[in-house]
Amino acid sequence: MGCINVDGSLSPVALQVLRALAASTEPVTGDVVARVTGLPVYRARASLRELQSAGLVTDESGAPRLSALGQARLDAAAAQRSLSAI
Repeated sequence: MGCINVDGSLSPVALQVLRALAASTEPVTGDVVARVTGLPVYRARASLRELQSAGLVTDESGAPRLSALGQARLDAAAAQRSLSAI
């Protein structure tokens, strides 16, 4: 299962990973993302690589961080979720 769906939307796993990065004030490792999200370590690391390739995550000295584009996509997903709840 990839992080970016065919229609360009983010998968549930991608949203989990991006939320974990957004919640952290410090750069974190893939192991920390796995622990916070409950994902297997291999899945968290693969998701981080895919999200980095998509420009949603940056790499700061080996530690992933949420990019401005990633934050914008996370905000858009939250807004969409709010609209669908109405």
